[in-house]
Amino acid sequence: MSNAPVFVLNSSGACYFDNGRSPVRRLHHSRLPQLNLLLLSSWLLPVVCIIVLARCPGWWCLCCSPFVGGNWKLNGSFASIAELAAAFNEGEPTAVEVVIFPTMIAVDRTRSLLKNMAVGAQDVSVQKGFGAMTGEISPQLLVEAGIEYTLTGHSERRHKVAHETSELIAQKTFNAIEAGLTVILCIGEQLADRDANTTMDVLKEQMVC
Repeated sequence: MSNAPVFVLNSSGACYFDNGRSPVRRLHHSRLPQLNLLLLSSWLLPVVCIIVLARCPGWWCLCCSPFVGGNWKLNGSFASIAELAAAFNEGEPTAVEVVIFPTMIAVDRTRSLLKNMAVGAQDVSVQKGFGAMTGEISPQLLVEAGIEYTLTGHSERRHKVAHETSELIAQKTFNAIEAGLTVILCIGEQLADRDANTTMDVLKEQMVC
């Protein structure tokens, strides 16, 4: 993690952290963007992650609970997942909240093997509920399956796999929050954006939708 500050935002306001990740002060919600976001800014990583905490009753739970998420992308056979889970289970439980994001077909298998880690979805449909939407997985279906977390807005969804727009990502993020999911909303620049010194413009566009 870099030395960038962290803001935890939800319906009760925001908590500002210094570089040591200790809470410094509360900020009134009117002075911050309208989205309920936890911004973890890291220049060591190509993606700036925003964790949207819909179910948190106040900022204090985040002040006390560090969060680590691992996205496995399109990787992991059932055999290799079993090996990884066995290795993870040898570790001692900690106060750090850890969530693994395997492929959708491996979510149940991964969840059944892990002892001290949660499992989330790598993406969620913008569509709500149920219906004639082949291949889609709605936030309501994730909740019914007992999944509490989902990613949205990953750079590969934006630029490689589906060419999703910021507007669509914003809508699916809000739909997921409304359904009761905790959303990890990812934003990030491409190498060309960084070379052109337009990183902050790109991040702003991805956040304001």
